[in-house]
Amino acid sequence: MTRFLSGVDEDMAQTRREQLLDVTIADVRDAAEKFLVGGIEKENLAVLGERKEWVKEADGWQIRDLGMAEKAAGTGDDEGGVDS
Repeated sequence: MTRFLSGVDEDMAQTRREQLLDVTIADVRDAAEKFLVGGIEKENLAVLGERKEWVKEADGWQIRDLGMAEKAAGTGDDEGGVDS
């Protein structure tokens, strides 16, 4: 069932488990340095979901409506951005 739903078979899952178990402290430190410390200068953040009242453009948020709520509530077609 997992392979049917996700496309991941048992061999792939086992390979992933082994790779995760092989991660070292140095690997975690390097990833944190690269993506957290080094990535701060880029200041990229994406939040998807229902807009909350505390999210205001005046506070520095960039708000982009993807129009997905209208598609989901609209005609009932399956073009709402979800792959089947």
